[in-house]
Amino acid sequence: MRLIIIIGLLLAGCAIKSVPMQTEFISSDYDKFRASGKNRIVGQAFLKQQGGTVVTCAGNPVALQPDTAYFQEYWQIVRTKSKPIQREAEPGEQKVTRQGTCDAQGNFSYEDIPDGKWIVTTHVSWRVGYTQQGGIVSKTIEVSGGKEVRVLLTDTDRIL
Repeated sequence: MRLIIIIGLLLAGCAIKSVPMQTEFISSDYDKFRASGKNRIVGQAFLKQQGGTVVTCAGNPVALQPDTAYFQEYWQIVRTKSKPIQREAEPGEQKVTRQGTCDAQGNFSYEDIPDGKWIVTTHVSWRVGYTQQGGIVSKTIEVSGGKEVRVLLTDTDRIL
């Protein structure tokens, strides 16, 4: 949820168009994502500044969401620098979105993840003078069979 607030703050400086969500969030479709699994996701997120300096997501939230039509539409709207309007509060979303935090080196991990496709998203930013730079990085990954999956989020995964 904190990541969604950060995205809102990022977009606050832009002329934001509100776009209604068309895909319905059906809570029962997400039961398998609420379960505990045997997979592990380990990752790191960073962006390179123009001079080549690396900035990590240190201290920022990392969201892990099921790769479903609902979340795909949500992120597609965000990519257009618009604000998704959900039809009503989605209490079920809170139960399927897993939250983490990047450490000082930009590392994060999730334990006990059930099999399936997931979207991992975080924010990497820095300031130059009074201007905030950086952006949101996101990638879709698939886990299965009780394995560890390593993910690297960087410049090529920047969505905003």
